[in-house]
Amino acid sequence: MTILLTKAKTSTGAPNAGNLTIGNGSTTFGAELAVNTADKKLYSKNSSNAVVEIAGALHAYPVGAVYISVVATSPATLFGGNWDVFGAGRALVSLDSSDTDFDTVEEQRGTKTHTLDITEIPSHTHAINGIENQSGTGSDGGGNSASSYPTVNTNATGGGQAHNNIQPSIVVYMWKRIPD
Repeated sequence: MTILLTKAKTSTGAPNAGNLTIGNGSTTFGAELAVNTADKKLYSKNSSNAVVEIAGALHAYPVGAVYISVVATSPATLFGGNWDVFGAGRALVSLDSSDTDFDTVEEQRGTKTHTLDITEIPSHTHAINGIENQSGTGSDGGGNSASSYPTVNTNATGGGQAHNNIQPSIVVYMWKRIPD
């Protein structure tokens, strides 16, 4: 059976061998593990009965690690250390060294909206109704310095607005551990 213990409530700071205990208040037994809620570290007794730090909560999140949660509580409150909000308004994509769009850590790509330019519009045609020569001058091909067929534009279509590029997403809180 594994028992995870806390240090005696009357002690302050990192635990020592005397306050790593378990019991019911009147009977106390020697403890193997203790979690100090003040410094958020895990302690144990070594073979000499001295208290040694096994791991701090921050060991699970080294500098550069990203913490994700659906609760707004900063990981600095939970684990200590320094944290910055990470990736605000952006989705995460795994590094792909074979794709130059995704081969550098923390490289930012894409936009929330995008307006198409002419090279991005699918190739297409528009029908134009035939034009009849109303002036009575000239001929097909216009041998008289002016063509009988004026330049005609089709009616404009489309609004030129940016379109939504947002992928299906779910919003979470993200922080990145930074150096102390």
